[in-house]
Amino acid sequence: MIFRILSADWIKMKRTWLVWLTLLGPVFMLFAQSVNYGVRADYLLKFGWEGKNSLFFWIFALLGLTLMLGSCILAAMMAGHEHDANAWKQIFALPVSRWQLFISKAIWLCIFIGISALLTVVSMGIFGVVVGLPQPIPWVNLTKLIMYPYLATIPILAIQLALSLNMKNQAIPITVGVIGSILGPIFAMDSNPYLHWVPLAYPSLADIGQNPEAGMMALYGGLVGVALILIGAIQFSRKEVR
Repeated sequence: MIFRILSADWIKMKRTWLVWLTLLGPVFMLFAQSVNYGVRADYLLKFGWEGKNSLFFWIFALLGLTLMLGSCILAAMMAGHEHDANAWKQIFALPVSRWQLFISKAIWLCIFIGISALLTVVSMGIFGVVVGLPQPIPWVNLTKLIMYPYLATIPILAIQLALSLNMKNQAIPITVGVIGSILGPIFAMDSNPYLHWVPLAYPSLADIGQNPEAGMMALYGGLVGVALILIGAIQFSRKEVR
């Protein structure tokens, strides 16, 4: 049944801007680094791929913001399509479990953000070669640099999806997402260790350049994300039809 729901959701989403917005993250990152290296190439190229002021450093500086804002925008668009069409009564009248509807949208959201992250890996690898960084491209570390924060973003993705599906006014979830993207790095850098366990801090803590436990943080974020998706699905299954 879940595969039929996934297929039905895809049919609806491919007629929207959701698919094209998946490209927004890689395009933004490519544009930002093009400007950065275009202005300061002589200074930055000597730092190479990894380390302080390297390409990895500048990618990660923007990565958390890109992932978190991307999650809230895509979740808002995905839910807004249903809200604008006043489709909940028709959807809930179908012989499908409500929790499966939530799971389907969460899966698609993870897929869209995951594709965006993978495209960022490829585009940044090619970008490094084009601007003159030494070969071979460190694909393994570049993939970890981008995919670890992606996994750590899944809890935020789950929260944003739950907010967007439960609120018709998508300005509220987007505002929450913007504020969260600002607070996340602040929590991660704070000396209070308890703030490091707030999901907003996970993407910033999944930094292979600064945190030797970045892999564990990515794994933890993924597990917490799955748990929050299940909690969101249970809550959504009790949603009142309006």
